[in-house]
Amino acid sequence: MGTGDASGIDGAGDSSGDSGSFEGDSGHADAGGGVGCEGTSAPCSVAGQCCSLACVNQGAEGQGRVCGRAPECQPAGGPCQTGADCCADFCMGGKCAPPPPPCKPAGETCGGNGECCGQTCTAGRCALLEACRVQGEICASSADCCSSQCALDAHSVGHCVALPMCVANDHMPCTRQVGEICGGNGDCCSGDCAMLAGGVRRCAPAGGCRGQCEICASNADCCSGSCTGAGEGFGVCQPAACGADGELCMGNADCCTGFTCGGMPMPPSAHRCQAPGDAACRSDGTACSLPAECCGGRCLPGSSGGFACASACVADGNACTSDADCCGPGSACMVVYGALRCAHVTP
Repeated sequence: MGTGDASGIDGAGDSSGDSGSFEGDSGHADAGGGVGCEGTSAPCSVAGQCCSLACVNQGAEGQGRVCGRAPECQPAGGPCQTGADCCADFCMGGKCAPPPPPCKPAGETCGGNGECCGQTCTAGRCALLEACRVQGEICASSADCCSSQCALDAHSVGHCVALPMCVANDHMPCTRQVGEICGGNGDCCSGDCAMLAGGVRRCAPAGGCRGQCEICASNADCCSGSCTGAGEGFGVCQPAACGADGELCMGNADCCTGFTCGGMPMPPSAHRCQAPGDAACRSDGTACSLPAECCGGRCLPGSSGGFACASACVADGNACTSDADCCGPGSACMVVYGALRCAHVTP
């Protein structure tokens, strides 16, 4: 069987983002991995938690497992004793069972990018994408997933799954949250599908407040000021009586009276509701909903909730709302254990 540990599937992401490893931790340096996975010696229950894809016995059987340098998890058909030995987390009759469709998780053998959940096949094995786990990948808890949803299959193996389809303020349906694989801006609830350094297109945060249908941790995260389910660990931004400042839109009619539906600098095709123009741009520390409202061009999480204008770029490991916030030339704003943080993307 798989891990069989249903207690790990908690149904809620860790919005604080304080758990797990981050690039720059000593464990990550040892493992040589990116962000969103655990380094050498960190406790683990599935191979996909480890940057090395090696979740090994700590010592004698029963002492627990930790992330090791090797051996990498076994693909389908490889020998195993427990689910943690297998990339797909399912050991049956001493051999690793093949993963269920529609895609292969990290570590499984592949003949092309399209076979892998992460759309990246490297040296014949599916690669583990950095930051949050995309749909289909193995997960130990919902905090691992871009969707904040880790569901057990018939064999008690956790897989990241999509949230139910949602219709955003611009009348477009979406199911893909920030971090998910995408083919175009219309796939993403954030309205932005960006190419990362690794050559994979993933949904990216649009900057400032989060629009209708996006995952949230509190009411202050949402342009509408309404986040349902936040008390369960994560929620989804809900509509207001009219399209609030920052919401995606198709035209002025989608926005509150007096607001306009205007194009954004990034992504170029995105349109968001904008409040009646200020006499001048807003100075650092002033409340905002959109980066375009700020003199410094950044609308970052405020110290007391909500968002505030800023000029300084954001160092890796700190909170962000768009890729443009991050200082590093190879850094992006990514979901790491339920929180948006700037992180270096490995080419």
